[in-house]
Amino acid sequence: MITLHEKRSDRDVLAGFLVIVFALAAWRGWANARVMAVVMAVLGAVTLVLWLLWRSRPASRVEIDGCSIVWHCEGKESIRFGREVSGHVALRRRVTGQGAAPWRLVQPDVPGSPSMDLFGYNV
Repeated sequence: MITLHEKRSDRDVLAGFLVIVFALAAWRGWANARVMAVVMAVLGAVTLVLWLLWRSRPASRVEIDGCSIVWHCEGKESIRFGREVSGHVALRRRVTGQGAAPWRLVQPDVPGSPSMDLFGYNV
């Protein structure tokens, strides 16, 4: 069995960078542009709170064996793709006007089957 764990380091770096940038902008703007400094401080605080809330969630994992692929996340219902229904899986990515959405693992030949969100995994 192969177990893939959600990778969080990239999001940690991004969130930390944003908090630092917002804090520096608030500090630099306090002397001449207090309204913008307050806006930057609020954005930094919101980013920090959302980051801490996200980090407090348990990491998800994908388990792959010869018979099935199962996505687990504590507190949510597991999603299972088994060979008894369909042996085919595909990686899909929806592209919109705002850019590409995260990769999803789907069973293309099973109508109405759930899909696994692979955001945070090395696809």
